[in-house]
Amino acid sequence: MGQTDNIMEWNWSYRERVRPNLGILTQDEQEKLRCACIGVAGCGAIGGHAATDLAYWGVGHIKLADFDVFETSNANRQLYAAFSTVGKAKITVVAQNLRDISPDIRLELYENGITLENAEEFARGCDIILDAIDYEAPKCSIALHRSARRLGIPVYVSQCIGFGASMFAFYPDAEPYEQFLGLDPNVDLDTVTVKDLDLRKLCPIVPHYFTEGIFERVIRGDIEAPTVIAGQTIAVGLTVTEMVLQLTKSETRRPLRMCALDVFEGTYVKSYELPGNGISADTRLED
Repeated sequence: MGQTDNIMEWNWSYRERVRPNLGILTQDEQEKLRCACIGVAGCGAIGGHAATDLAYWGVGHIKLADFDVFETSNANRQLYAAFSTVGKAKITVVAQNLRDISPDIRLELYENGITLENAEEFARGCDIILDAIDYEAPKCSIALHRSARRLGIPVYVSQCIGFGASMFAFYPDAEPYEQFLGLDPNVDLDTVTVKDLDLRKLCPIVPHYFTEGIFERVIRGDIEAPTVIAGQTIAVGLTVTEMVLQLTKSETRRPLRMCALDVFEGTYVKSYELPGNGISADTRLED
């Protein structure tokens, strides 16, 4: 049975919900999303919003992983952060909203987040994974990337900083994520700290408008990166769109391996090269 035949399996609510997508996506492309499994590791600023966008696109199966609860300070940027959700588990709140958007969505919840023990189980069966784990927890993030590489699954990483954001796609045939960030690809995870990472690699556009010294302190891992809703929204837009296009239009479109946009700077960069393999960025939107 072909994909067009499978469309007959769409129930009324799914058909009505994704009908506006058609014309941008073909019916067969929409069916690819309905049959896809996407892992979203982290349900905070980027992950929770990205999972919601994926549900809006009509993705049929999403794995969520997060152990954290909402805090008041999250309410400057995180989609479901509010006084009514402070203290509630992020994964529970996000899952409830996804089921409200798409009652027939299949969800798998990893309420302990990604751990060194469950990373491979989480990755198995996914078509694509979004690594939205806090960059201050590199051990779990690297464990997820290693598991995905073994299983042949691409992993997308997005960072929001200031009025902008970046997106990187790490394919199984590319330089390993940990090596891209300056670590030995065989490094013992028990020894890794955020200060060992070259976080500058994830910031193709350096935000010059930051208060003096802030960016360098962030890169050194001394302080948490200042983030606002603008950067988080851009991060989700860049990353989810690229993931959806890779799932639906990979046969007709060359996938991006990196892109970044900063609205304040008015700068957009992109690359089709593998991360770490001599990225040569085309620049747009500059004076």
